[in-house]
Amino acid sequence: MGSWVQLITSVGVQQNHPGWTVAGQFQEKKRFTEEVIEYFQKKVSPVHLKILLTSDEAWKRFVR
Repeated sequence: MGSWVQLITSVGVQQNHPGWTVAGQFQEKKRFTEEVIEYFQKKVSPVHLKILLTSDEAWKRFVR
């Protein structure tokens, strides 16, 4: 899942950046969420997605 880690670390907004706005932060979060959804749809099988959504233990292990 190297791509997943790269995706997470490449998206973000720094509040002290000169062009930072709340609207911009919202757009970044929305874009990040859309990219994560697209990644999962393309790379993770429906069976594994269902396990993540229905098993607390699988989710805990995934986000750990």
